[in-house]
Amino acid sequence: MLTPMTTINDPSGTTIDEVGDGLYRITTPVRAGGFAFTFNRYLLVDDEAVLFHTGPRKMASLVIAAVAKVLPLAKVRWISFGHVEADECGALNEILAAAPSAVPLCGSLAARVSMNDLADRAPRELEDGEEIVTGRRRLSWIAAPHVPHAWENGFLFDTTTKTRRLLRPWAEYTGADRAPRGPRADDPRVHARKCVARRWREVVAGFGRARRGVNARVAVPPGATKSRGVCSDYQTCGISR
Repeated sequence: MLTPMTTINDPSGTTIDEVGDGLYRITTPVRAGGFAFTFNRYLLVDDEAVLFHTGPRKMASLVIAAVAKVLPLAKVRWISFGHVEADECGALNEILAAAPSAVPLCGSLAARVSMNDLADRAPRELEDGEEIVTGRRRLSWIAAPHVPHAWENGFLFDTTTKTRRLLRPWAEYTGADRAPRGPRADDPRVHARKCVARRWREVVAGFGRARRGVNARVAVPPGATKSRGVCSDYQTCGISR
């Protein structure tokens, strides 16, 4: 039986709590170099359960133990992530080994460039706008290259509950108390395209300054802090960092 925030592992401080209907957040706090942040993974319980974000390989046992608190690992069907990076999918193969029915779920670019080689099981590729049905929910893949980074990056959007950023749990700076964003009025696909365009403008501007020897760092738009990332609409935007 889960309490509002169940501790999975005392030394690591890993917890799991239900932040939405059938949506569980697995959080591991980390302190390094004076910074505090959290690795967050999300488990969506449905006929075909989805785990989004595995965290680093060395944290695999923590995630496996947390998932087992909610449902048997054998019921996990999909293991997904935004882009290919250690904090996003470093523990993928370890969790695949513990979840015999699970398959990687990612954008087609990530699959073709990386996952067809890196993953111990062949991934299920999603094209931009493609949906999968997990039971009572429909999840749509929104391709968002370089938002916040990585050309294969993307997001899963729950079209059933209209929850954006349902499954976008990157390591949030001091973000253990943040639940996934709720519905927004505008189409998340439109907003994703706006963020992509903004990001590319920043990248181009950054390269221009670097060539002039002024500043090699990419600009941060007004209203967004350097730790939060590319979207100035962070407080209401699910597609930001």
